[in-house]
Amino acid sequence: MFRSCRMMAAVAVALLALALAAGKATREEGIRRLSYGFDFDPLYWPLTRLALGHAYEAAGQRDSAAQNYQRFLKLWDKAQPDVQGRAHEANAALQALSHDRP
Repeated sequence: MFRSCRMMAAVAVALLALALAAGKATREEGIRRLSYGFDFDPLYWPLTRLALGHAYEAAGQRDSAAQNYQRFLKLWDKAQPDVQGRAHEANAALQALSHDRP
């Protein structure tokens, strides 16, 4: 029971961080929560890096976005084939960032 309550609380915190990161006025707070709020469990590290990549990209911080997409890909490189869509998502974002460079 305790583990499932803890898991539900972690999911709620993650959803809050993602919602904050999605809003322009709250993006900085969302990035802070994503950056420091999930160090306790390695299970969350890859998807946190992907979310940070999107948040930094939306904030116009291209280098930080690229760095987080690359970290995600490194952590996700041995993921099951049925979840590799996230890797394609990160690769596409990295390519878009590199093509948009002046």
